Amino acid sequence: MHIKKRRSGKRRIYQASEFIKANKQIILIFLLILILFVSRKSLAKFVGGRLDSENQKNCPSKILGNISSTVKIKYFESPYCPACWKEELFAFPQLFRRMNDSFFMEKYDIRFCKDEVNRYAVVGTPTFVFQDINSSREFVHYGYFSYTELRKMIKSVKR
Repeated sequence: MHIKKRRSGKRRIYQASEFIKANKQIILIFLLILILFVSRKSLAKFVGGRLDSENQKNCPSKILGNISSTVKIKYFESPYCPACWKEELFAFPQLFRRMNDSFFMEKYDIRFCKDEVNRYAVVGTPTFVFQDINSSREFVHYGYFSYTELRKMIKSVKR
């Protein structure tokens, strides 16, 4: 009678090491995300800066453009919003370079500016509120705006 030796333990170790080698990047990304989400405070600092009462006093957080203009834009953003990142990278640089004298923009972080968020019923970011100061007309837009769409809206509010 012939007795077979069991090698299943070695086979399992080999399979596990092959799996790790094949999926090394995915495993590393998963571990990084897990570490960041375990400590929510660390994630907030990594993505959105400081979380303290000092930020609550700074509403709006920034004012950009020509303050003497009649077109006012209230821009509601969040550091966790990919569409907001897209606005900051693509639409806003062109807008400020080409139309800086035509409007002024107030930026609001929705985590801290609760009064303004409630006033305009902001449910997501990015959100824009376009105002004509002379006639007190307001237009609210939810979602991403490209440079050309922003330019058209500013021109229509000016009329």
